[in-house]
Amino acid sequence: EYDTPGGEPIAAAISNYEFDRSPQDIALLRNISKVAAAAHMPFIGSVGPAFFGKENMEEVAAIKDIGNYFDRAEYIKWKAFRDSDDSRYIGLTMPRVLGRLPYGPDTVPVRSFNYVEQVKGPDHERYLWTNASFAFAANMVKSFIKNGWCVQIRGPQAGGAVTNLPIHLYDLGTG
Repeated sequence: EYDTPGGEPIAAAISNYEFDRSPQDIALLRNISKVAAAAHMPFIGSVGPAFFGKENMEEVAAIKDIGNYFDRAEYIKWKAFRDSDDSRYIGLTMPRVLGRLPYGPDTVPVRSFNYVEQVKGPDHERYLWTNASFAFAANMVKSFIKNGWCVQIRGPQAGGAVTNLPIHLYDLGTG
């Protein structure tokens, strides 16, 4: 049907899963890539700090030479996967994005009751985060609407910029 293995074509599969560098996740990506290649369909997922063996994105940002970082022994299975033909059907995004501003009278008021979401400035774990794969998928949709195909999705000038994200400004209380 439609000259596509498996029948009706699928434009893309978007995942809400955050992959790490564990052998189990690399094996899962390898299996997903086989299905994606057979269906001729990109699979979009994400990675987080654990992919880099870190606890948070601040530690990831502190990595001095990210290119050589993947030459470490922990990435042998990852590099072998990357060298496979089917890996070209896998796209991994990062970092997570702020899903919405915290609820409160100065940000997003809750009309039905008086509620202030308890966020403490730099404590990132108290915010609502969204998987970066959904932001990437939104850009895919924008490109498809504009061009009839997802061609403008890479780089800030070529349609890859994720715009209109919420930004929460907070007082550190330092003066």
